[in-house]
Amino acid sequence: MPNTEGDPAYLEPYRNAVRTHGASFEATLWHSREKQLERFAVIAETTDCTDRVILDAGCGLGDFAAFLDTCEIRYKRYIGLEALPEMVEQARARHLPDAEFHVADFAADPTLFARYAPDIITFSGSLNTFERDPLLSVIDHAFDAAAEAVVFNVLSSRNDKAPQEPGDPAIRHDPLALLEHALQRTPGVAFRQEYMDGHDATIGMWKSEKPGI
Repeated sequence: MPNTEGDPAYLEPYRNAVRTHGASFEATLWHSREKQLERFAVIAETTDCTDRVILDAGCGLGDFAAFLDTCEIRYKRYIGLEALPEMVEQARARHLPDAEFHVADFAADPTLFARYAPDIITFSGSLNTFERDPLLSVIDHAFDAAAEAVVFNVLSSRNDKAPQEPGDPAIRHDPLALLEHALQRTPGVAFRQEYMDGHDATIGMWKSEKPGI
C-alpha cells in the first residue's frame, strides 16, 4: 500500500532514511559497511561479472560498482537503478567507470529490466522490505530479462531471529521457499548461507544448467 505521499511500502523506509540522513550510506539501511562488502563479495564469488553488462537493481549510491572496480573485476557496463533521485545524484557524482545511474522503481515497472539488455541482474539488500509475493514477482521479471543470470540476497528466517522485528522494516524470508521457486524456473541454481552466521542468504539463477563461474 502506498503511503500518503505516494511511496509504496517497500520504498517508504528508504525515503524516511533520506529525510533523516540525506543521500548517504546511512540511507541505504545497511547495518555496517563491513556487512555490505561481505554480501558484495558473495555475489562476486557466485557469478562472474567480468565483461558482463551488470544491472544493479536498487543500487543506492552505486557501492557495488565501486566494489567491483576496487576488486579489479572489469565489467563491460554497469547500470544502476534507484528509485530515490537524491541517491542517484550522489551516485552519478562518483564518476565510477563505465557506470550509469537511472531514477527508476524496478518493482513498479517490470519492463525496466529488459530495456537495458543486461547479462546479469543483481539485488543486494534491495529486496529486504518486500513481502514474499512481490519479491518473487520481481525475481521472475528479472530472470526473464537477464541474458545469463540473476543473483539476489535476502535476510534468512532460518535462524533465531523473528521474521520481522518491531520497528524494523526488513523482512526475513525462508530461503527454502525461495529455492523451490527458483528451481521451478531453472535447474541452474546456486545457494549460499554460510556467511554472516546464516542471517543472510544468496541465490543465483542461471539460464543454462551450469552456473557461469
